[in-house]
Amino acid sequence: MSTYWLTYIAPGGLEYALNDNVNLWLRADGLRGFGIVRAEVAATRLPYRDGVWRLGGPYTPAREMEVALEVLGVSLADCVARLRALARNVSPYRDPDELGTLRVRAPDGLTRDIDCWLTGVEDTEWAGPLDGIVVLTFWAPSPWFYSTATATAGLVLACDAGVSYPVSYDGSTGVEYATSDIAIDLSVRNEGDVDTYPTLTIYGPGQNPVVENLTTGQLIEIETVVLEAGDYITVDMDACTVQLYDMSYQTTANIIEHISENSEFWPLRRGDNSIHVEIANADAGTIHVSWLNRYQSA
Repeated sequence: MSTYWLTYIAPGGLEYALNDNVNLWLRADGLRGFGIVRAEVAATRLPYRDGVWRLGGPYTPAREMEVALEVLGVSLADCVARLRALARNVSPYRDPDELGTLRVRAPDGLTRDIDCWLTGVEDTEWAGPLDGIVVLTFWAPSPWFYSTATATAGLVLACDAGVSYPVSYDGSTGVEYATSDIAIDLSVRNEGDVDTYPTLTIYGPGQNPVVENLTTGQLIEIETVVLEAGDYITVDMDACTVQLYDMSYQTTANIIEHISENSEFWPLRRGDNSIHVEIANADAGTIHVSWLNRYQSA
């Protein structure tokens, strides 16, 4: 019979199957909290009237999930050993600074991940001398499941160099040819259920890149930064970080102080997004946009 298959992936990459249909079985009613979670709305009471003032839009808090497993063994000692191995392999104390990942493969074949910690294990209930039932509780600070494959879109930033106006002259070459400013659009489609925050990678040469999501009206603008060929800037919209890789020195530096006051770390809306890119003094380069589609349920 088709079932859900669950794998816990520790921060270091170790994978542990929570159900293998040999010694570890997912109970028929063994999943709680894997569907669409209830949204909340912040509000304040209206004075001396019925109802409330809405403060912003709906939002979704952290997700809590429960997994009920049956642990079968050839002896009571074997059952106890398997229960201890289960607790050890999904323990949040393996690496308390990083979340693990719960991977869920649904009966229809779709596989989705969610980052979480194990936060509770109920005492084992014994259905028989060789059959222990245990309930695991997981806590996910972000409530969204996400695709296991990263979606990407890219664009070559290229245009012909030409005469820069107003033209300038020097004694040896006459008219001075210059590289051109680039302004170009890119279409990106978020196939998920909710907004998602992308990562931008902007490759030089060029300077002072501006990347705007025309769909949301938000932009990220990086000032007084010059990219040589081989240099690139990485903007992680989810982590709110901006870093510059300098190929000459093979170093990576935080340049968050170079974003303009008008900048915002923007999301990709569900569906189509129009991305506008500008970069000065460039005749070549590339921009990559990568993101994970996020979903309301497993």
